[in-house]
Amino acid sequence: MYRQRAGEHIDKVKLEKSHHLEKGGSVALGGKPTLFRLLVHENALHEDDMSTERLKKEAMVLLGTGATTTRAVTIGIFELLSHPEKRMTLERELAVPMANWPREKPSLRSLEKLPYLQAVIQESLRYSIKPEFWFHAKTTPSIAYRGFAVQGMDNSTRSTLITLLMHVDEASI
Repeated sequence: MYRQRAGEHIDKVKLEKSHHLEKGGSVALGGKPTLFRLLVHENALHEDDMSTERLKKEAMVLLGTGATTTRAVTIGIFELLSHPEKRMTLERELAVPMANWPREKPSLRSLEKLPYLQAVIQESLRYSIKPEFWFHAKTTPSIAYRGFAVQGMDNSTRSTLITLLMHVDEASI
């Protein structure tokens, strides 16, 4: 359903652009501003990447990542509100870098160095991953993982990787 509606919107936006160009006018955003209007009207992508099918795939990626992010943030907030002692620990850790907020924003680098904040983020992500977000890939006859050699696989052997493992620092696992 979402994929179909995204395709309809993308086709509509492309049609808007061609009508504007036929009239000899500049290509202005028509209707409500959307990401796909911006991409199409501003020629933000290479022409090869502007097919409706390609843009529909991008729409699905946006939907999936938005759902994962929303789920992770919701879980993190719920857990912090359910456990006041954990929230207070996080607030104490954030007190120094956030002391001058909102006049000064703390740097991302300074926030990345806060161990409790990183633990909250990692746990929120860990709890938010659902099995349908696992990737399956064909393996090569011999692969290495963390210094271990996995051998004897043929091309029909499949390996699985949870998306979370693609987005975390390997040293933290």
